[in-house]
Amino acid sequence: MGELCYIDSSGDQKVQWDPKNDDQTDIARMTFDKLKAKGYQAYSVKKDGSKNKVISKFSPKAGMLIMVPAIGGG
Repeated sequence: MGELCYIDSSGDQKVQWDPKNDDQTDIARMTFDKLKAKGYQAYSVKKDGSKNKVISKFSPKAGMLIMVPAIGGG
């Protein structure tokens, strides 16, 4: 199973998908693309919970992804 986690105006959100399920994978990919278009940064996460690397393209085999909104400075 894959999991995409992010925060939006309604709080913590999760999208889970089975890489073998095309409908679930499509929903996860669309969510990823929508968030990237809004300026979110995506990170893959290792099994121990630590960040692995920044990613720019959705992969159904990614496992866990965390997406963080852009932070404006002042």
